[in-house]
Amino acid sequence: STGALVVLPPDAVEEFERRLWELVPIYGWRHPGNAYAHLRSTLIGTNIVIPVEGGELKLPRGAAVYFLENQATYNRRRKLVVSVVESSEG
Repeated sequence: STGALVVLPPDAVEEFERRLWELVPIYGWRHPGNAYAHLRSTLIGTNIVIPVEGGELKLPRGAAVYFLENQATYNRRRKLVVSVVESSEG
């Protein structure tokens, strides 16, 4: 519930992280604990859809899929679930 998935080019990762911290800071919340982590996860998303063509992921040039742990103070085990759905088109 605090993780998120994002597609970014490697040279944009630091900027993305910096702006995310500016948008949703850790401190200053009325709710104690990890409200910031849940909000970040909700804003970014916990699932993505990536087209596959000819066995290759169709990501933007140079981009990669990143898992973002929004509450990095805890070392949690995570499971990644990948579903492949064949299109009936075409």
